[in-house]
Amino acid sequence: AAAGAGMEGYGVVFVVGGPGSGKGVQCEKIKAEHAWIRHVSVGDLMRAEAGKGSKLGRQISKSMKKGELLSLEVTNKMLRNHMEAEGPGWYLVDGFPRTLDQLEQFEKDVTPCEFALFFKTSEATMEKRLLGRGRGDDNAETIKNRFQTFKQQSMPAIEALRKAGKLREISADGTPEKVFAAVQKVLKKDLRGGPEDLDPSGWEAAVKLCCCVM
Repeated sequence: AAAGAGMEGYGVVFVVGGPGSGKGVQCEKIKAEHAWIRHVSVGDLMRAEAGKGSKLGRQISKSMKKGELLSLEVTNKMLRNHMEAEGPGWYLVDGFPRTLDQLEQFEKDVTPCEFALFFKTSEATMEKRLLGRGRGDDNAETIKNRFQTFKQQSMPAIEALRKAGKLREISADGTPEKVFAAVQKVLKKDLRGGPEDLDPSGWEAAVKLCCCVM
């Protein structure tokens, strides 16, 4: 599939996994290891919008408190607006897509992804990590809802990426350092080439790291 209108020159790598699978930790490690990566958290953007009390912010806040997904239109609009503001280059989009519809619509309206990193671990491990970070929207009931949402709505998108040959599965059960070593191997192999219209020599200015925590 071709990139959406006006989105030529954008390279996207998705980062997927259940809530608490360690996506955010790995994004921080990538940023620390590669100084040329600029880090922008989509999750922080969503929480900032929720704090504004705007109509969109109230929608986001309500969904977050219930452990529900944001609408297709809201999520893709926020991502595209941010990417357009930053300009062409590489984007590592964390915690996205969350549904098969999101994947299909994003690749139609924005740009197809190059590949996806899938951090796989047990629900027990994910729950321990979530409860340990102490965020207001991380409570036992919400966490349970988020696990169900992930299995029912996010896994079909992940399986579609697998079928397309774009999924790079990484065990997230080990230490952050062990997981990151596996991440580095994938990035070294698969990120180097990229779409023909992107110049890898310009990564210092072009690569952006977008994280949205599930």
